[in-house]
Amino acid sequence: MCSLVFHFLKTLHHLFQYNSTSILTH
Repeated sequence: MCSLVFHFLKTLHHLFQYNSTSILTH
């Protein structure tokens, strides 16, 4: 269960970084 939550947060963080980088580049 904990590992699933951790994976979810990790994915969310990755998506957030990707979006913020995309916005800065654009």
